[in-house]
Amino acid sequence: LIVIPTVEKKDNPRTLSQVTVRWYNLFSRQERTPELALHHSVLGQLYRQIGNDNKMFEQTPMFMTALMMTDAGHIPIDAGGPYNQVWSLLSEEMMTGNDRPNFHRNPLFKYVENANGKRVIPDAKRNSVVDLALFRFMGKVMGHMVRVKNPLAFEIAPFVWKFLVEDPLTVEDLYDGLESYWRDSVVEN
Repeated sequence: LIVIPTVEKKDNPRTLSQVTVRWYNLFSRQERTPELALHHSVLGQLYRQIGNDNKMFEQTPMFMTALMMTDAGHIPIDAGGPYNQVWSLLSEEMMTGNDRPNFHRNPLFKYVENANGKRVIPDAKRNSVVDLALFRFMGKVMGHMVRVKNPLAFEIAPFVWKFLVEDPLTVEDLYDGLESYWRDSVVEN
């Protein structure tokens, strides 16, 4: 059995730390390096403001947010609608394809598309110290969201989810992300 620690419910948002998320930073008419795109990502913004503050991961909501959707200065601030929107925006930055003009998606993850559909997987090329810290941070965010029963909208391969929640992995789980011809060649051998 897995024991999931409880999360303290915070009813008074004034006791929470404030985090500012600038959604418009994900857009630029100029090309960006993966490092610069990651710096401007919602995940990067959250990491710089939360970091390894484990206290925030033990409460819900984690923070009060100032959510900036445009650079025009309109900033809704609270721990309700805008707070929930932050998690939707985090999902969107990873799940949005490269077909959106001027949008710089999170470079830590990449799409693989096969007969089983489109899946997001971690990009193995992203292995700098900063990248690894952000992967760990993302794992903590995902764990927190599972604990508060508010899962993120990620289409991540099932074997990744099973690994995260420590469910037994089977060979079939690993096959799910493979094209059928690869799966058949593995079964034959």
